[in-house]
Amino acid sequence: GEDAVIGLSVETESLVKVINELPDGCIDYICVTAMHNPEGGCESTTAAYELEANHTTLDEAKINTICSASDFPVLVGGRTALDDIDTIAHTKAAGWFVSEALYSSETPESTMREFVEHWKAVRGEEKHGYAKRVIVAENSESKSSETQEKKPTFINAKEAKDAAKLAKQQRVDIAARGCTQRDKAHIRKTTPVHFEYEYGSYDLEVPYTEIKLSDTPGVGPNPPFKDYNTEGPKCDPKEGLAPLRLDWIRDRGDVVEYEGRRRNLQDDGKRAIKRGKASKEWRGRTHKPMKGADHPITQMWYARHGITTPEMQYVATRENCDVELVREEIAAGRAVIPCNINHPEAEPMIIGSRFLTKLNANMGNSAVTSSIDEEVEKLTWATKWGADTVMDLSTGNDIHTTREWILRNSPVPIGTVPMYQALEKVEDDASKLSWELFRDTVIEQCEQGVDYMTIHAGVLLRYVPLTANRVTGIVSRGGSIMAEWCLQHHQESFLYTHFEELCEIFAKYDVAFSLGDGLRPGSLADANDAAQLSELMTLGELTKIAWKHDVQVMIEGPG
Repeated sequence: GEDAVIGLSVETESLVKVINELPDGCIDYICVTAMHNPEGGCESTTAAYELEANHTTLDEAKINTICSASDFPVLVGGRTALDDIDTIAHTKAAGWFVSEALYSSETPESTMREFVEHWKAVRGEEKHGYAKRVIVAENSESKSSETQEKKPTFINAKEAKDAAKLAKQQRVDIAARGCTQRDKAHIRKTTPVHFEYEYGSYDLEVPYTEIKLSDTPGVGPNPPFKDYNTEGPKCDPKEGLAPLRLDWIRDRGDVVEYEGRRRNLQDDGKRAIKRGKASKEWRGRTHKPMKGADHPITQMWYARHGITTPEMQYVATRENCDVELVREEIAAGRAVIPCNINHPEAEPMIIGSRFLTKLNANMGNSAVTSSIDEEVEKLTWATKWGADTVMDLSTGNDIHTTREWILRNSPVPIGTVPMYQALEKVEDDASKLSWELFRDTVIEQCEQGVDYMTIHAGVLLRYVPLTANRVTGIVSRGGSIMAEWCLQHHQESFLYTHFEELCEIFAKYDVAFSLGDGLRPGSLADANDAAQLSELMTLGELTKIAWKHDVQVMIEGPG
């Protein structure tokens, strides 16, 4: 944070000149040692400052030379004794540091007091020598963009120029995303639709975007254009969206609330285990997880039983089509409405050949970068600019908690690849994966509200050798993980052997399959080979099994 105090140790005089090139705000002081050499046979615990090759200790003249050369405040120490404080106080040094004299003292507090009194006897209450800090005031118009470019807050000195260039490009991107003109012309509105069926009566508010059009010269004004809207209502990210579908789900009377699986820190990864908590726990609206009571509670089950649900009416209004077309396409398996009952914040949407083309956005953190706030911001921008679905492909820190924040703030269906999280739980060792671990991860995500999951169940043991002569091998991450597991254990994929059990789980929550093509080609040279076509045949087989359980299916769906 801005209040952090950062020092940098220097070992040679030449480094002082290098450190002077650091932009303001990187460090607060430099630290030079040693006032005394270590005693015979004792290794120094601090780096030795060397003014010259044959000098290893400091005196008043050398300290002043260093201070004059440095643009930053200089602290002096290294086996500092009480008698040294008077010498340091008469130099240009900004201060001193002491450690050994304190931890070897039986009364460290009184010892420290003596050191301070000796310093003040020369310096008094004088304070000086602090480094410039880079603090950018909000809404400050006094600083030019050029000045701000030269003073980034956190930077590596070697890459200062590249960082400045990147910062400039980021400001351009942010300005473009500000989209003031777009927001004036594009307005989210809703169409009221009254819907009744045997389980309840509802006044649906179906969103659309009204786009204002300019007048046609010589003709006159044009009516506004109505466009599909994915943005969702405005909300405080800390609170999340209102549960739009919660009453629809509960009123059908075929779900039960239950305690759910116990969450543990392993769900968030090894860094959360080390910290003892996630970095930013969700504190907004929550509800107990729900699951089907007596029968599948999927939109396919309702459609096949002749039941037109509010979700179907909602998407029919969005698509500007007859609701019976929606029901028929879902019943036939030619369309899906991904809408987990534990993600009631989502506005129902449909994917299928008879309906509007949909756009997916991939996002997610990695072991290297991104935070929960950044992932929520990605979601906001994705839906603002038209993403119909979003995949959270997080593989880094706080996977479970990041997903919770995303789901509670998402007006669109959220998809995942549960294998990614399962692999994180075994620290990237595919050989340690098991059906029990994977099943637990799937249930964890079902209870959170994930709407569709990519499952690479078509990668079979006998298909893996078919990729041996490929130019680009197996390019799917999920496919390569399962291929590695099959070869190491010389067993059939547990995703394939336990597929019926997966269907039974998905049917309880209305989670849609996205059957991943783990053996897809990575180049034209490998296209339409035996591995790819064999897997596709297996995916067709698995689709029929899922339909038998009334579970919705996409073959390599979004993401």
